[in-house]
Amino acid sequence: MSPYTDTDFFSFFWMLLQRVGTFLTGHLLPIATDEIQLIVLASIGAAAAILGTWLTYRRMAMLANALSHTLLLGVVGAYLGYRLFSGVVVNSLFDVPFFLLVLGGILAGLLTAFFTETLRVKVGIQEDASIGIVFTSFFALALLVVNLMSRNAHIGIDAILGNVDALQKRAVFEGLFLFFTIFIVERLFRKELLVTTFDAPFAKTVGIPAAKINFLLMGLTAFLLTLAFQAVGVIQVLSFLVIPPLFASRFSHSIPKIIAIAMTFAIISAVLGVAFSRHLLTVSALPVSTGSLVVTLQTLFLIPALLWSK
Repeated sequence: MSPYTDTDFFSFFWMLLQRVGTFLTGHLLPIATDEIQLIVLASIGAAAAILGTWLTYRRMAMLANALSHTLLLGVVGAYLGYRLFSGVVVNSLFDVPFFLLVLGGILAGLLTAFFTETLRVKVGIQEDASIGIVFTSFFALALLVVNLMSRNAHIGIDAILGNVDALQKRAVFEGLFLFFTIFIVERLFRKELLVTTFDAPFAKTVGIPAAKINFLLMGLTAFLLTLAFQAVGVIQVLSFLVIPPLFASRFSHSIPKIIAIAMTFAIISAVLGVAFSRHLLTVSALPVSTGSLVVTLQTLFLIPALLWSK
């Protein structure tokens, strides 16, 4: 039984503090389901805040939206390929080896970026139109494959909404790996990101390849979306990318400060979302989606920031 069973909102935090204190004194405790959710959602939120800041200022949020839809094709393709060639009975996306899902998601993301750029540069279609063509085509194909071949409603539900309650202990390491990978890469390429975002002519003059930086961002975004879909799905994760940077931009014009505020906002929203989810289950017997609750809280926090901040 989870130590957080029958805790309300405030007693949840009291139990969390007790367990953190016990851990810091050197006593190892088995990690609880609520703690897995908290760490994973906080890691995803912080990583998405970093990427989302750059995607927003580079006007690439719509492309990230396209990736969140086309990713479903890569994930479903990995699921079907594993089911057909492994000989193993799989009833859920979570039964597929995770590296295959990551590979399928990243491949779908790179194909999205490639076809979008090809339609824009080679064919001459406007960027928003090319994005719309690619993501609707890929998403429709993914839904068609799900309907025709899987005959399993849980495949679509798990991919679109996520299932944070189904996460295992390994998800903690995956979430932390995701965060530190994006954090380190962003720090290594921050100079190139700044120049190509805010002074494209100068970037071209000094030979900084803006197209390669775009593909780097798209690859990282596909990586994030693939790791995040188990917890929050391929659709809801878009809110993790957009809302924290938008909130942070109301309080600063400095990119480092915006990233720091956005990360803090995302982590606090994740902690409060897990606490409220446990509270509703204890007090009202309502088993709500924790990921959806986090997105709802982020939106509620964003509204006053948009209305009253500079």
